[in-house]
Amino acid sequence: KKMSPWMEAWPQWHRVHASIHADIFLVGKGWKHGPSGIGGHAAEEYNGWLVRFLTGRKTILKEEFFEESNVEKLKGLNSVPMTITMKYLKPPIQDEAELSAGILGFEIHEKDTFNGVPSFQPYHAWALKLAPNSKIRG
Repeated sequence: KKMSPWMEAWPQWHRVHASIHADIFLVGKGWKHGPSGIGGHAAEEYNGWLVRFLTGRKTILKEEFFEESNVEKLKGLNSVPMTITMKYLKPPIQDEAELSAGILGFEIHEKDTFNGVPSFQPYHAWALKLAPNSKIRG
């Protein structure tokens, strides 16, 4: 397959970057099985590396996407304990904290999108949690 001249001139990392972004979140044709597992019908599904990475599933039926268990996995909120040391103070102050960060929620835009590919708009947030009586609070 011959590449267009502008694509050949584009550095390799741009092509990789574009490829990664093109496969983040897609709509495809899937199959919804009947209640007994027999029969069923065609149904739209979401797929792409974001779905695989955050849920561990290859696809999620569109009608099941906003079920609580899926939404919780897609949020990707994580917390890690940490020790904070303010070495520039004399004497230095040290205390324990917790950093929470991730996707708190998201919107999916499917209408009027480029090439009909849905847009996944995440809402990122982070918080540094300190005890009410933390020495770092001042």
